Amino acid sequence: MSEGIQLKKFALAALDVVLPSFCGACDVRIPARGPALCDTCLAGIDPVGDNVCLRCGARQGPYVGKLEQCAQCQDFPLDWPFKEVFAIAEHDGPLREAVLHLKFAGRHANAALLGEMLADLLRRRECQPEIVVAVPLSKQRLHERGYDQAKLLGAALAKSVGADFVPNALKRVKATKAQAMLSSAERRANTKGAFQLNPKAIDRLRERSLLLVDDVLTTGSTLAEAGRTLRKAEPEAIFAALAARSKL
Repeated sequence: MSEGIQLKKFALAALDVVLPSFCGACDVRIPARGPALCDTCLAGIDPVGDNVCLRCGARQGPYVGKLEQCAQCQDFPLDWPFKEVFAIAEHDGPLREAVLHLKFAGRHANAALLGEMLADLLRRRECQPEIVVAVPLSKQRLHERGYDQAKLLGAALAKSVGADFVPNALKRVKATKAQAMLSSAERRANTKGAFQLNPKAIDRLRERSLLLVDDVLTTGSTLAEAGRTLRKAEPEAIFAALAARSKL
């Protein structure tokens, strides 16, 4: 073994002692160099796979294949602006914990891992966006958190797929309530007018294939409103990518 390799191994071992790393989902100790999640948590993420609803990204039963619409998204907004929706897996288990750690515990390394997992999914489904845009936080949430997890995820995904990242294409101009307990009509009213298109970004978005990124898909109302706002730039197509998709 060469002296250089020995020194590198020693440096990595020392780094583990001085700056220990912890799993971005379960907090167990992990090597300093490697994925943001431990092997157990990575194995616990069950990807959606090829039996999927293209409209909302929900997992379907075996041998179903790809559906244009499913029972889970029949109550989604009728004016759905996305050609296809991608989600790594359902919002539970280690994936849910990884998203929560990214959002509320500052585990930025999770964004890189989840971005790469989404990139693999896009490649498998032969989707190559030209521009990546993130659903922005409100000013209040951004001030409280200090960072925007969707933009971290979007930047990582754009890098992985070789797309341009336009972080300020959308601006959130209206704070919205939590959607889960609202009716369909209340959700539409809650998110209507929540976003504004940045005039300086329009030329970059026009006639390009766009990928809108957020951390979790729940009711679909916020994502749809952001997508409809992007549609004003007259892109070629709009896709959506989420780290996780909640069961409805």
